[in-house]
Formats: sequence, structure tokens, C-alpha cells
Amino acid sequence: MNADTGSAAFAVRAPAGFAASGSHFSSASAAAFHAVFGAVDWDDLAGRLLPDLAEAIRRFLGEKPAPTPVPPPPPSAGERFVFSAENGSDGRELWVSNGTHAGTRLVRDINPGPGDAFPFSFPGSFGALGDGRALFGASDGTGGVELWITDGTAAGTRLVKDINPGRGDGAFDIVPLGGGRALVPAFDGVLGIEPWITDGTEAGTVLVRDVRPGAASSDAFGFAPFGDGRALFAANNGVRGEEVWITDGTEAGTRLVEDIRPGPEGSAPGQFVLLEDGGRTGFDPFG
Repeated sequence: MNADTGSAAFAVRAPAGFAASGSHFSSASAAAFHAVFGAVDWDDLAGRLLPDLAEAIRRFLGEKPAPTPVPPPPPSAGERFVFSAENGSDGRELWVSNGTHAGTRLVRDINPGPGDAFPFSFPGSFGALGDGRALFGASDGTGGVELWITDGTAAGTRLVKDINPGRGDGAFDIVPLGGGRALVPAFDGVLGIEPWITDGTEAGTVLVRDVRPGAASSDAFGFAPFGDGRALFAANNGVRGEEVWITDGTEAGTRLVEDIRPGPEGSAPGQFVLLEDGGRTGFDPFG
């Protein structure tokens, strides 16, 4: 009994998460409280309301809501990568993967046994033609590093052309030009390192232009495609030194752009960066 009012009183335990501080209610008040709130799961309610309250506060303060993590989509059946890898028994060889365990495998042991076929690993060594095939440099152990092509299968992996017959290397880089073609600075053992073009066939792999006539090399490197079938590159014609050139893959369409530093020393251009389309760059032969 309450000595002041003479009415019965009950001590009501506050729900979890609320301080009771000895709060007392009349029997009628306690009954009403239990009727309304007795079945509420306060922990569950707090768990659902607190995130909404935090979100409301963030919006009030002008903060952007935290982004909801989105898992990456699984790779589609047609998406594959070719790359070089060493499994400890076959040497460094050509592999393919679609991002799954079952879809990752050795394509072909190009240099049979533990020897390395050594598909190049520096940027530009693999060049996709855009039709499900990719060019790359490799050695089968009988010759030097030459131009190969693959569709990701053993049957579809073959030598394109032995540009430099014998043990010498022929292909040094591969840069897709578009339209199923790629530029290849190559050495045929006669004319030095010059720009070549390929469509992935032996007949379609030819010298573009002997930029520096004779046995000396123009050292054509740094090919940076525009995306319209043309590419800038650095080369030395033996007269003006290393300067900026352009090519469309034909002899007639390969010419000096600008003699930036007149005379035989050259301006040594490098690291061409395309300002549009994500900033593609060409390989920098000078650093």
C-alpha cells in the first residue's frame, strides 16, 4: 500500500535497454502499460530502429549514405584471359582462365618438358585481336622468341611466322591496332628492328616500312594506338635521331610527324598518353 494515496502500487520492471530508476505505477497504469508494450521485443525493435535513426541523422547532416556492397558478377562463359604461368613441372607456359577453378588450365606446352616457352610478361606482350584470339611471343625451344597466336585451345595455338629464322628472336612487342590487326616491332635478321603488321596469319605478317634503310635498326618502339587504325611511335631514321612517327599499318601511311629536335640527336620521345578513352599509354622505350 502507498501510505500517501492508499492505493495499491506495483514496481514495474522497465524493458531491456531502459533505466527503471525505481519507477512505480498504479495497478491500472501497470496493466495499461503491459497491454500496450508487454508483447514488444525491445531488442529487436532497437535493432531495426537504430539503423534508420542513424540514416536520418546522416541525411540531416548532409552526409551521403554508406554504399551497399555489391558482389562482383560471376564471369560469363565467354570471358577468358590468357597469360603465362609456371606450374613447377612444365616451365613457364601459356594458360587460360575464365575466373573459375574448372576453367583455369594449361593451354599448350609450347616448349615441351620443363623448359620455358616464355610468353612475354611485360605489358603489351599479349595482344588481343578482338575476335577471340590473341597474339603473343614465345619460343618452342628450337628457335627464338617469335609471333604466336591462340584462341585459348591447344589446337588453336600455333606459330604465326618465324620472322627471324633460326635461333634469333623475331618479335619484341605486340600492340593491337584495331580491325583484327596488330603492330609488331620485329627483327628479320636482315633489316634490323622495324615496324611490322600482322592479322594473325603468316601471309598477313609483313614489314610495314624500313624506317631506317639497311641493316641498322630504327628501334621502332612505344606504339600508342589512337583507336582509329593509327598509332604513334618513336623511331630513328638514321638522319633525324629518335623522333615521333605515325603509322596506319601501311608503308604509305607511315611517316615522320615532327622533327622536334632538329639534327641527328633526336628528341627521344616516349610514354605517349592518349588524353581520351581512359588515357592509354604506349610502352616507354626510354624509361
